[in-house]
Amino acid sequence: MDAYNRLEKDIEKHGVSLTCKKTIELLVRLTKNYKDNELEKIITSIMKADIFVYVFFPKHSAIKYPEQSQITCPAKWMALLQEDISFILSKNKAFTLMGLKFDIDDLWVSKSDADRLLHIHTEADTKEKQITDEVTNKFWRNNLDNDKPPKSVEIIEWIIDTYALSRKSAESIDSICRPERFRKGGTKPLK
Repeated sequence: MDAYNRLEKDIEKHGVSLTCKKTIELLVRLTKNYKDNELEKIITSIMKADIFVYVFFPKHSAIKYPEQSQITCPAKWMALLQEDISFILSKNKAFTLMGLKFDIDDLWVSKSDADRLLHIHTEADTKEKQITDEVTNKFWRNNLDNDKPPKSVEIIEWIIDTYALSRKSAESIDSICRPERFRKGGTKPLK
C-alpha cells in the first residue's frame, strides 16, 4: 500500500491541488515507456499497491482514487489499483470502465514512481551517491580498524562546508556512511 502512503504524505506536504498537478505532469504511457523486465516489475508493483496506474477518462472531471473518494483533482484521469487492474494486467485483456473500453496500452503511470521502483537514478540520486562515496573514502576507508572513529560533528560539518547541504541532509549521509559498530543507540545484540 505504498501508493496510498506516498499520496497521503504528498497531499499533507503540498496540498491536494499541487499534488494532483505534479502527478498529472509526470504521467507516462506504461507500455510505450517500459518494456519486458521493467514492465513486468512495474505491473507486479501495481498489483501489490505500491504504485498507482491511471487511465484517461473523458467522462470525469477529476482524478478519482480508489477507497479515497474524498481526494479529487481537476483532471480527466482515474487511478486504478489492485483488484480493478489485476485481471487486466495478468491476462492482457481489454476492460470496460463506465461504458468505455480500455486495454493495457491505455494505462499510464507516474514516471517518478516507476523510475524509483526500477532504480533509475536521477541527477539528485547520483549526487547523493557521489557524496556518500566521498564521505566513506575520506572518513572510513582507513579508519575501520581504529577504536576511535571520527566524530559525527566533524563529518557533518565537512559535508555542509564541502557540498552546501542542509544539516539534516548531512546528518542523514553521516548516518548512512557510519559503520554499524560505530553507531550509537538502537538495539544491542545479545552476547
